[in-house]
Amino acid sequence: MYYPPTSTPSRREPVVNTSVIQKILDDNVQLIRSIISNQQTGNTGHELQQNLQLLHKNLIYLATIADQANSSNSNSTVPPQQPGGPPQQQ
Repeated sequence: MYYPPTSTPSRREPVVNTSVIQKILDDNVQLIRSIISNQQTGNTGHELQQNLQLLHKNLIYLATIADQANSSNSNSTVPPQQPGGPPQQQ
């Protein structure tokens, strides 16, 4: 299973590539299956709680990466051109 960093990604950390993201998503599938299995068998013990916490951590990590990617993309995009007007300066 993938264990995301305890801190949120910063600009100093290396860029997360798609293979790392895919690994986290694959791990999340396994975590969800395990959680469902535990719930169906009535096992609400330590393993279930641990899997729920890890799934939550993974989802928060992925959301943080997505937010940072969106904010960096929006900062580098050119504002839309107004119809009939000259291109806007940045």
